[in-house]
This record gives sequence, C-alpha cells and structure tokens, in this order.
Amino acid sequence: MSEEFNFKNSGKSYDSVVSEQAYSNKNKSPTPIGIKTPLEPGVLNNENLFKMHFNIEDQIEDNFKNLLLTRKGERLNSDFGTNLKEIFSFKDEGDIQSTAMEEVRIAVEKYLPVINLLDFTISEENRGANDEIIYLLQIRYNISGINNNKTMTLRLKTSG
Repeated sequence: MSEEFNFKNSGKSYDSVVSEQAYSNKNKSPTPIGIKTPLEPGVLNNENLFKMHFNIEDQIEDNFKNLLLTRKGERLNSDFGTNLKEIFSFKDEGDIQSTAMEEVRIAVEKYLPVINLLDFTISEENRGANDEIIYLLQIRYNISGINNNKTMTLRLKTSG
C-alpha cells in the first residue's frame, strides 16, 4: 500500500466543466411543445413519429383552429368545439354574424382563455359546385402576454 496517488488526473477542472456545459446547452435542440396538425411524419431529430410545434404561439394557433373546426359532440367531451358549419347552413334564420361570434366567444372563453378576441368579419367568397356557398371567416386575436395581433382565416363550405 505504499503506492502514491497522483491527483493531477483525478477529475476535471471547474473551467473545463463550465465550458462543456455551455457548449452542450448551445447545441441542444429545442424541446417540442405539441403535435402539429394536420398530422405529418416527423423529420427532425427531436421529432418522433409526427411533426411537432416548438413555438408556443404556433401551438396556440393550432389549438385555436382545431377548437373552431371541431363540431360539438365530435370528440368525447360533447361541449368541445363549435357549431359554425350548422350556423352558416341556416342562412335566412336571424343574424348569422352575431350568432357565429357568440359561438366562437363561448368556446374560446371555456377552452382557450389565453386568447383575446379582437375582431370578427364574415364574407361570402364565391359559389362552388352544386350551389355551395363558401364563407370566409376572419378572426383577429392576440395571445395574453404576447403583444402581436394575429388573424385566423377559415373557409366554411355550406350548401346553398
């Protein structure tokens, strides 16, 4: 037991550990937040089976679009979604714009309260085949804590 122990190579210096951590943090891939819809195969190293969102604004926009285009009763929670397609199918009954705005407002307040609705416009784009009426819905909104305004544009096809 008379062997001498040399402390020179028994570990790493503080400076080398700090520089290694800084290098590994700089080259770290961003963490995915959620699955991008419509579903597509993932291609990046930090994506698994499907393409992912890496930005919170993109994920909230995707969630908002899915909320608006999902029909009530389509998912397990029968209250999730809106009845926009049905509202626009009954063109002659009442004020469609205010009914649609109220439908969107109620859904957003319940399921995406982080979204502040700013403006809502509806216009007829054109008539498609078989007397389809195509409505353009433009919803201007912003996300709480993020100051930029965004616009969601939906195209709803209904029979005339």
